[in-house]
Amino acid sequence: MEHLSKQQIILLTLLVSFVTSIATGIVTVSLMDQAPMGVTQTINRVVEKTIERVVSDTGTAGSSIAAVASVEDQTAKAVEKVSRSLVRIKPQSGGMDSVIGLGIVVSKDGVIVTDKASVAPIANPVAVFHNGQQFPIQVIQSQIDGDIVFIIPIIPVDKKKDVIYPVEFSSFIKLGQAVFSLAGKGEYFLSQGIYQGTVEEKINASIKAEDIMMGSPLFNISGQVIGFKTTSLLKDNSFYSTNLLKTSIPGLVK
Repeated sequence: MEHLSKQQIILLTLLVSFVTSIATGIVTVSLMDQAPMGVTQTINRVVEKTIERVVSDTGTAGSSIAAVASVEDQTAKAVEKVSRSLVRIKPQSGGMDSVIGLGIVVSKDGVIVTDKASVAPIANPVAVFHNGQQFPIQVIQSQIDGDIVFIIPIIPVDKKKDVIYPVEFSSFIKLGQAVFSLAGKGEYFLSQGIYQGTVEEKINASIKAEDIMMGSPLFNISGQVIGFKTTSLLKDNSFYSTNLLKTSIPGLVK
């Protein structure tokens, strides 16, 4: 051993380990062959259960990842869908930085619902649609004791098909389900959360008030409107329920 180099010592050690492993394996197999049938079956069952558990845990993790991916995909598709139904309200002579609030198209005729405060301060308000086209608007009806106002854009008949995409409404949602809202004067920004319940027809969601703006709708991940942000609710995380929206001015929402 004294005359061996370090490399030779390492190789000798590996050789001894290898021979020992082979010998251990041969002894183990021999003992297994001589062991009673009951012992062998027990060992086999333990190995099988261990493999099943590993496979099961891996499958569960895969399912969870797939579920998260599915929600993200649904939300992305819903955002693409509903962004066509959103309009920005601003003065006719102002740029996009002068946008005051958002509105949503709620009928095939082009009726838009928005907040009174989006329209009232402006002398010549216009609605800017998803494709950048803007048209003057006029008020057709509003709540007497509330923030909601219904307006209609003055659009040439041949251009309506390019800008009018009514939203879908829904009043059904379960606690803990994913919701989202959009805001932004130029590009839209996405805010996501979960539905936390309804109190006195106000829908609560875990979305920060500072992340949305006046007129921002609240959507489920199918792209259906379930709530609407109004001036009186700007400072908290609640939205005006679509149940109230649909019954406040009957006949306009189709």
